[in-house]
Amino acid sequence: MFPFFPPAALPCACGYGGGALRVKIPASWWALALLCAGFSAYRARAQPPASEAPAPNAAPVEKKSVVVFPFESSPRRVGEKVRARALRSLRKSGKVTVLSQRVAQSSAAQAQSDLETNAGRRLVARKLGVAAWIEGRVSVSGSRWSAVIDVMNGGDGRLLAEWVVQGSSEKSVGRKVERHFWEHLGPALEQARAPDSLSRDLSLDEKSHLQEIGPPEAPPPPDPKVEEARERAAEKREQEAFAQRAAKSLERPQALEILTAFGWMERRLALSDALFPQSPTYHLRAAPAFHLHLRWYPWAHFTHTFFAHLGIDLQFGMGVTPSEQNGTAVAYPTRVWNFGIGGRGRIPLGRHELVGVLGYGMEGYAFADRGIILQPLYPDTLYRFVRASVEGKFILAPRWAARVALGWSMVLDAGQLQTEAWLPDSYGGGIEGRVGIGYRFHPRLELEVGALARRYAFSKGSRLANPLAVGLAADRSFYAFLGLLWTMPNTP
Repeated sequence: MFPFFPPAALPCACGYGGGALRVKIPASWWALALLCAGFSAYRARAQPPASEAPAPNAAPVEKKSVVVFPFESSPRRVGEKVRARALRSLRKSGKVTVLSQRVAQSSAAQAQSDLETNAGRRLVARKLGVAAWIEGRVSVSGSRWSAVIDVMNGGDGRLLAEWVVQGSSEKSVGRKVERHFWEHLGPALEQARAPDSLSRDLSLDEKSHLQEIGPPEAPPPPDPKVEEARERAAEKREQEAFAQRAAKSLERPQALEILTAFGWMERRLALSDALFPQSPTYHLRAAPAFHLHLRWYPWAHFTHTFFAHLGIDLQFGMGVTPSEQNGTAVAYPTRVWNFGIGGRGRIPLGRHELVGVLGYGMEGYAFADRGIILQPLYPDTLYRFVRASVEGKFILAPRWAARVALGWSMVLDAGQLQTEAWLPDSYGGGIEGRVGIGYRFHPRLELEVGALARRYAFSKGSRLANPLAVGLAADRSFYAFLGLLWTMPNTP
């Protein structure tokens, strides 16, 4: 029940038997009456008049019919993905009806016309009521993807709108197409018109040809064998296109190359028997090793001039084994590492290239916690050197490449090896050779297997020591590796 407030009662007068009778009505009743009156007035105002109410049997607005052709691309799957995004956007809008391309092709076959021609499209648009034709092309240039989508009028085939979409990947292009398709091409689809039954755009021959054709027939059901063969052919074309992209990427000069390699190493240090009759030849057998090599041409990201072939060379490596073993089967911990930095100059020779490298480097072999007994056997070596090398990359096959390098080093310091306890007043030099075979299984990834051999030699006399001569000491090492090379081509 409604609340009753006696102090807020209001007087009300009414006539009764020639006299006046005064009755007090509570204020809460007055408020309830005013609330009901206001609600009734609001409903009367919100309800539309009978003349404005929609007719119950009004015909729905007819949607326009459009045909979306396959998007051209290489590989083909990229165009299919972008086209699927466009179809999804069209269906979400609910403003058009997407006709199957097979229906349009079947109608064109019955009319003995070609959808690639303007006349053939007008004939099919006349039969099926097509208001617009949509075409697309997807391409990649370097690391930049782009899609061009055209909307053409169904009546006369003229171009109504063209939209260019760009992105860093095929997925980003597809997302932009799905989100903003109707925003950019919706006005053009609203302007598109299908040819009417009395269209004057058609010639007399075309009109008579249409009358002979009659209504379109349903397309025959697809043959499973034919569909399977078509899918296999499409997959083969995609694989061939992918291989072509990988081969072209391998042949182009690279702006950035990062090689991460794992393998094993061996080392043999021999001192002169006349000087050190008690020191046997030191031999490090197969030990795990890691190597990282970065080759970067900064200006290649922006230009094709001479400066695009000037770069930076960085190398780092280390042995991950905790111990070394000599010829007397005595094992003890060791540390193995190397570092290098320098400049690179590249000379493109068609598909091949020749590179010169000049830089500074260090390579160290340090025995840790050897104790007093092992202290006199072998010295710690820390080679500091200036190195000059020549490298070459040669394309052997569409996805195969060979890399070779030959370098010479002038040793500036060899650590304990050149102290008074070992070889004072000696000078050293080094030579190294490297060979590798790479297989490009992705436009930016390459699998490389190779080997590197290095030799340092020390003798008295000239500072420019001959690394091939048999002098006071010879330090030989060998590396075999399997690596993954990630590349970034230069700007197209």
